[in-house]
Amino acid sequence: MKKINEIQDYLGPNRSAYQILLCVAGIIFYAFVAAKYEQFQSVGVAVVLVFTLMMLVKFKPALKHLRFIAQFLRNSVELIPFSEFKKFVNKNLSSGERWLGNCFIWSAEQRQQTELFLNQSWSDYFRKMRNRSLFCSMFFQDVFSSICHPIRFFQNFSVEKQVVSWTPGYPWIHGLSEEQPFYLTSANLAGHTLILGTTGAGKSRFMEQQILQSIFAGECVIVLDPKGDRAMEENMYQACKSLGKENSFIRIHLAHPEISYGIDLLANYSHVGEIASRITDTFEEKDVFVAMGRNVLETLCEGINYLGQKPSFENLQYYYLRRHELAVKALKIFFEKSQTGSKELESLRNLALLKQYSTLKDMYEKSSENPIIERLIALAERDKDHYIKTTTSVFQLLQVLIRTGLRDLLVPASNDGKRLFTDSRKIIQKCSVVYLALDGLSDSYLAACLGRMFLSDLKAVAGARYNFEECPSKVSIFVDEASEFMCEPLLQMLNKSRGANFSLYLATQTIADFVAKSGGSSAQAMRTLANANNIVCFRLNDPETQDFVANRTLVTQILSIEYSHGLTVDSRGFAARSGNLAQRCVSKDARLVPSSLLGALPNLEYFAIVAGGYVMKGRIPIVVPDEQKRGQNE
Repeated sequence: MKKINEIQDYLGPNRSAYQILLCVAGIIFYAFVAAKYEQFQSVGVAVVLVFTLMMLVKFKPALKHLRFIAQFLRNSVELIPFSEFKKFVNKNLSSGERWLGNCFIWSAEQRQQTELFLNQSWSDYFRKMRNRSLFCSMFFQDVFSSICHPIRFFQNFSVEKQVVSWTPGYPWIHGLSEEQPFYLTSANLAGHTLILGTTGAGKSRFMEQQILQSIFAGECVIVLDPKGDRAMEENMYQACKSLGKENSFIRIHLAHPEISYGIDLLANYSHVGEIASRITDTFEEKDVFVAMGRNVLETLCEGINYLGQKPSFENLQYYYLRRHELAVKALKIFFEKSQTGSKELESLRNLALLKQYSTLKDMYEKSSENPIIERLIALAERDKDHYIKTTTSVFQLLQVLIRTGLRDLLVPASNDGKRLFTDSRKIIQKCSVVYLALDGLSDSYLAACLGRMFLSDLKAVAGARYNFEECPSKVSIFVDEASEFMCEPLLQMLNKSRGANFSLYLATQTIADFVAKSGGSSAQAMRTLANANNIVCFRLNDPETQDFVANRTLVTQILSIEYSHGLTVDSRGFAARSGNLAQRCVSKDARLVPSSLLGALPNLEYFAIVAGGYVMKGRIPIVVPDEQKRGQNE
């Protein structure tokens, strides 16, 4: 009960501070008396000592109350220059630890304090403090004008206080304990991290700081951003430049192909059938027509590989429309390898394509069987209308991938060496830093397709690293709006890529985003979300997502005060004969973090549930260029 009363005192005046001021006044007065009047010297010294002891006793609660007020009145947006951020986080990077922000452990004590604050009229107290602080700052900013023109001053003050009286979220949440820098160990980071929060709450800024720390640690860093974030891109480049590795920074931006690297999404595979799966994995719905399209793509890939070529989006689209030409080329190679029918091959040169195909097909029926040739002939023999109708979705995707502008970014042979190209294996081998902006605002379908194919390519490389590398280097993958890239390869990486030393950071706004991309199946979405070893939650507006996070925390006991009163009235009149008033403290079960509190977090503040069940309450600054910080200070 004593602690509850102390918490409630936060919403009143700082009595301990007033008592300290009285003690200081008493010390000064009695020290003067002791020095002036010799007969009162011993009494004066004794009283001074008593007042000093009282002041020391009241100092801690007064300071605690002042810190709480400072949390109320502080600016929620804190800027940190890039150079200072680098110097700060590098202290612990050598030991594999990552800075998560300024945090404190959220325990049952803070949960109890939260219950009491929510039951008090803290908003009125907050408004009064903010208005008092605003009045002082405006007055002392121009004392002369404030005194000479009081009417104008109060008019300006009346307008300004309406603007600053309220800020997003409850500012007292982070004032419930004393913060300190918090670091997460490398063992916890290997288990993947889920970052939740509504638009503008701080997800991107948090992810940016983890990206910069991964770069400073010398890791391979890959960022998938469906929209594009100029501040994040610039800070990533500056981080590479500060390490003398600006050449390791790779920018792939679909909206700015003139400054982008090219990327070969079909470069890495163990067998050509993977390419067909990689392309069809981009479809959200796996119906029978997608399966038919996959079979066609697999046959085309085998045929192109049989020709001694590497499958690409361009030649897949080309031979999709020219099945007979692919079959003819494959049959010619087949007969050349078997060293039969050389005279017949010479006689085919001047014949039309379909005539060549018919002749070669008749020749093949008299020879030994070849599985690839059999599949190519079966593909060429399919009815044209049925073939087009059942595989239209795959063909349309190939058409999109080789359209003007995009073709130069995805097909290495298309630009004759004019553009630098890379792929997932090269990126990881060279420990590069990649920023992939997919311009989802212009074409969300294309952005999702390319993102999924890139993740599928990464999954193939992760499998090779797991099988053939004993101590693979660290790879950190950051995926913003992760629900847009929901696919089986992403789920497989979450499940199995830890052995390949992959760490994934997935950012999204709501759990419903994953459910929607999983065909409305909550169980399927939970397959993805359950792989997150750490959850970082900024302000949430979705009740379902709030409950998801709150239910990941422990159940604790909190106290609540119940009041009751009674009145006994005389039956012969209206006068009261007796009355009673009772107060009792009862306990009840509650989640360590109430779901409603997750919708009341200020910007850049979060709850983190780290491996082992610990709950942290933290906040982060915004990393800005050194020039911007200097300009604001000036």
